[in-house]
Amino acid sequence: MMAQFTLDTDSQLHDFVKKSINKENFSIFPLAGDASSRKYFRVSHENESWVLMSWEPVHDPRTYPYLSIQKHFADHKINVPRIFNMDLERGLYLLEDLGDLTLERKFWENLKQDNVLPFYKVAIDQLAILHRLSLDTNNKPQCTAYSVRFDTEKFLWELNYTLTYLFGSFLKIQLPTNIADALQAEFHHLAQQLAHAPAVLSHRDFHSRNIMIKGAKIYFIDFQDARMGPPQYDLVSLVHDSYVNLNASSISQLIAYYLKVFPEAITLYGDKKTFEQFFHLQMLQRCFKACGTFAAIHAQRGDTRYLKYLPHTLSKVQMSLNEIASFPHIKNLVRAIQLPELETWP
Repeated sequence: MMAQFTLDTDSQLHDFVKKSINKENFSIFPLAGDASSRKYFRVSHENESWVLMSWEPVHDPRTYPYLSIQKHFADHKINVPRIFNMDLERGLYLLEDLGDLTLERKFWENLKQDNVLPFYKVAIDQLAILHRLSLDTNNKPQCTAYSVRFDTEKFLWELNYTLTYLFGSFLKIQLPTNIADALQAEFHHLAQQLAHAPAVLSHRDFHSRNIMIKGAKIYFIDFQDARMGPPQYDLVSLVHDSYVNLNASSISQLIAYYLKVFPEAITLYGDKKTFEQFFHLQMLQRCFKACGTFAAIHAQRGDTRYLKYLPHTLSKVQMSLNEIASFPHIKNLVRAIQLPELETWP
């Protein structure tokens, strides 16, 4: 059987795969990509398969986040795909094939949410291991994630990202100078509060599309942006995910489970009430940023597929604001949003 190619596949990919698996007859099929610049392919040979990832060239593997973080996670029993071979100059990686079952797909396959919660809890078990890593004062790993953190500038950038792409590019809203200045003051206050909150090592993009299910195990993918940040960032990303619709009971159960398996979160914040206050602040910031991402993908690539998640995610922003006494200008901004007619979801 001859290797099968698409327009995105060239002789360099073929040569890399051939060298990696030491086999002649294999097939290469493109896989659906995500919202990034990475390209993925499935390599098949008889009853074996791998995933081929094509990305940017790497100059120094010791300081390259994907490689540094992958090794650190794997060394500490956090399930991530194995790397079988690499061509760093060409940015090619042959990875363990985790299949196609994401936590998102598992969610929608189940008629009752109670049936999918055990999978969420296994993911939270792994998340607790991750969040606990940075609390070990004897642990001084050479991992790039520990030198990067959510600071005021990063949180503020994310908030303004949404202002630019959702309100500017997509909704065509021009704010009066006095309103824009008042918003910036509130954005800065929100960013400062989160930046000075107790931090742990976080995944940074911990939603259902980045959690794979293979057999009885949960695997994390898209971990290359891991950094120090509030533990609520990952928890919000999971339970207030834009791609699924967990109900209030499921969300409460999962938050309670997280605090059970990672009680250090309460210790970090002094008490549960303070932890919950920062959870709502992080929910506001994280979900607000997600809205900007969906609008930016549309503006930059002409890709309309993510716009259908805007109403659901904006409702999460409103939910968080209902729990927060401050930020009147952000509240007015969100209340005034009138989205155009979009594809219905879910």
